[in-house]
Amino acid sequence: MRNISAQAITDAVARLCIEANTRLPQDVQAALDKARQEEPWPLARNTLDLLWSNLSAAKEKDLPTRARISEEVGISIKTLDRNIRKLEEMNLLTLNKGKIVITKAQYLQMKQDIDFYVNG
Repeated sequence: MRNISAQAITDAVARLCIEANTRLPQDVQAALDKARQEEPWPLARNTLDLLWSNLSAAKEKDLPTRARISEEVGISIKTLDRNIRKLEEMNLLTLNKGKIVITKAQYLQMKQDIDFYVNG
């Protein structure tokens, strides 16, 4: 059995959360771009432009993929997915349409649990 540090797991979860909240599927990106081009109302177009700008900014940051995260932590993608499902069962994160969402309460509980296992 291999030991994995709590910090490596914490870092991987943080990276996964960033990825889940900054990457859109190609079809959603295309729909957003089409809506921007066709929107007649200035306020709505401005809102869509802000969303597009945020999407572009996220792409420029070169955020890690699940494959890179699993490689950095030293586990397979399947193992990463199993651990994400387990964290969801423990109510330490939520999956929403395949995206990881961690509320402040979940983050604080996760931090407390990790501190307990690391520091006793």
